Amino acid sequence: MRRVTPALRSIQQKRSLYIKQFQAFDLLKEKNVLVNGSPYKSDASISISVDRTALSPCIIASPTADFDTAQSRRFPFAYSETNFDGNPIIREVTSQLGLPVSAQGRVAGLVKALWEIFKEKEAFVLETHIGTAANGTLEVHTARFGFDDAAFRSSGRQENIHRLRNTAEEVPEEVEAEKDGIVYIK
Repeated sequence: MRRVTPALRSIQQKRSLYIKQFQAFDLLKEKNVLVNGSPYKSDASISISVDRTALSPCIIASPTADFDTAQSRRFPFAYSETNFDGNPIIREVTSQLGLPVSAQGRVAGLVKALWEIFKEKEAFVLETHIGTAANGTLEVHTARFGFDDAAFRSSGRQENIHRLRNTAEEVPEEVEAEKDGIVYIK
């Protein structure tokens, strides 16, 4: 087992790709999720990530848009999960978000879409801020999607996601070092 000294803990190599919000919205639209990018105070937050303690994917639900850890709750589920309709986890997530019971179907649809993107595109975190429109529909107001680039670097998987990257907006020295397989953080 390798020990990490305190000095090394603060320096972590990061090899990940966060796509722009409009690109995340495009992925959500492909899954028939209603998005509304207009400036609006979101009611709550739903994310899909990995629960390292439970060694499984999880839904992170927060009744606030700022992912306040004191108010957020994790809901681990099996990797093999494909149907969230009527799932007891969705009842708990809906309750955690402070949404009415009638919203369970819409929450299940959003979670299913996020889970499909998570698996298909090999993501490590998909964060959304959601709100309820006047007609009661659930809509995504902001989205932040992160993808691990190991799949692309090791075997060329997920090339379509990595083509979304704009290296002109990144630190030139870091991009140059990357060509030689070096993770350099300026």
